[in-house]
Order: sequence, then structure tokens, then C-alpha cells
Amino acid sequence: MASTTAQTHGDSKRKLILNAFVESCSGHQSPGLWQHPRDRSFLFNSVSHQVELAKLLEGAKFHGIFIADVLDSHRELPQDAPKITNYLTGNLGYTEQPKHDERYAIAEEYVNVAYKLCYTDPSLVRTIDHVGKYYTVPGPHIYQPSPQRTPVIMQARTSSSGKSFAAKHAETVFVAGHIPSTVAKSQFGRDPSSIKFLALLCPIIGKT
Repeated sequence: MASTTAQTHGDSKRKLILNAFVESCSGHQSPGLWQHPRDRSFLFNSVSHQVELAKLLEGAKFHGIFIADVLDSHRELPQDAPKITNYLTGNLGYTEQPKHDERYAIAEEYVNVAYKLCYTDPSLVRTIDHVGKYYTVPGPHIYQPSPQRTPVIMQARTSSSGKSFAAKHAETVFVAGHIPSTVAKSQFGRDPSSIKFLALLCPIIGKT
């Protein structure tokens, strides 16, 4: 499945971004295709399958691949923070699912903790001693940050709270026509062109 975007900034056209969307399961975004005789989504646990898929996409000039993973909060929250479903609620110690806007408050604190933990200068490694409403994190973290310092933050919700969260934090936004770039500039002083927008596209290719 491909997410695509074509943006314009002023009079200059920007390049189309092609990003494949796959899941660590048989994808619900393309219902029924798991029955196709050539479907290989059941191999999601195979490293060689993921490598082969990445090579195919690279050969097709795709810019990236997004692997959705909801196994636990640490994998889920950075890419789509407020998506705490009933499944996750019971497995993460919640007795009930947090309200919609509270999920974004949880996400806000989570991301701010992540910012504090991501260092590029070894001399800055220290305890962060974070004590908040939802998290208590002494730090420092034990992983080496990526070259861009923080993980790429992707957002996939378009409610009022979701758009505000995306405008403040996200580098890539999955959208269905709602664009938070105006909010990014007016409320958070961000350059709207720094946010990439991915619109869902699910091509069904017939026999040739």
C-alpha cells in the first residue's frame, strides 16, 4: 500500500513522496487481499521478507516504508501516540480506555520525555529526573540516538487535538484531507513546508 503526497509551496512544485504502508500482520487497510495466492503478508515476522520488500520498494523509487506495530506502548506511541485501543488498554495496565483528549495529553508528555532522552553530544548525557502526571523517568536512556537525533514522529489522527499535536511535533502526517500546516505556523512558529503529508492510496492491480 502506498501513501502519496504532492505539495506546492508558493509557485514552486514539490516532489511527490511515495511511502509504503505495511503492518506486522495481514493488513486491514486492504481487506481480503490476504486471500490472494501471491499474498505474503503472513511472513511479517521474517526479516528476509522485510528486506526483500525494502529492496523491491527501493527499486521502485519509493522514499520509505512505514511498518505499523502495535505490540506495546514503546513501539506504538512514537509513531501514533494516542492510538490506545481496547486491546492495548487491558495489556498496558489501564482499567479503562483514557478519554480522547487525555490520550493526547499522555502523548504530549511521552514525546517531551523522548526529547529529553535523545542526545547527540556525549557531554550532555545526564539524568533527566522527569516527574510528570503520567511518567516518572530518571534517565538517561541506554540507546544511541539516530543521526537525526530523535525518531521520526508520524501522526495519523485528524481530530482537533490530533491536528494540534501534529502541528507541534509531527514530521510526517497521514491525512484524509485535513492539513495542520496553518496551525503549525500560527501556534508553534514552525515552517509549514517542514511537515510532510501522506494521503492514503490503495491500488488494486488487475491481471494483465
